[in-house]
Amino acid sequence: MRRALGDAALELFTEHGFDAVTVDDVAARAGVSRRTAFRHAPTKADLALGHHAVWVATLRTALERDPDRPALDRLREAAAAVSAVAADDAERVLTAMRVSMAFPAVRARVAELDDDWLTLVGEVLAADPEIDDDAVDMLAGAVMGMISAALVGWAREDGKRDLAALVDRGFDLLAPALS
Repeated sequence: MRRALGDAALELFTEHGFDAVTVDDVAARAGVSRRTAFRHAPTKADLALGHHAVWVATLRTALERDPDRPALDRLREAAAAVSAVAADDAERVLTAMRVSMAFPAVRARVAELDDDWLTLVGEVLAADPEIDDDAVDMLAGAVMGMISAALVGWAREDGKRDLAALVDRGFDLLAPALS
């Protein structure tokens, strides 16, 4: 159901613009009621951003594996897992990214959802005894900025570059700060 709603939202937002489309329009295109749409997405923007929940779950699962490993290794592995999920659904993710870049309300919701990522990354860094408390927020922001930049670069080139390689390169650049 969430997939059908997301596909309908992305199609309609792309065709008509975010502001011109209502939740009722999306629900009708997906063949569900307005109530069902809101059960699966708390806001209109969330209808187009279902991949975020999948990404956060993937990130969380990867980060929970082998918690005694160094933070950088765990974060790199988790980012690679999310990159693989994104690449497996590249056309849909690229469309969602175009929608989020084109419409400020969706972009604002992405920023709110990114707080979930930032929290998870911060928790991993805070648990590493080699990283002092003052550095946790700065390093978490740096990791999130790098992942965001990799995603934007990937989307700008219509997914033609290897997303996992872009993220891995970003971790190589951040490694001295995270070590």
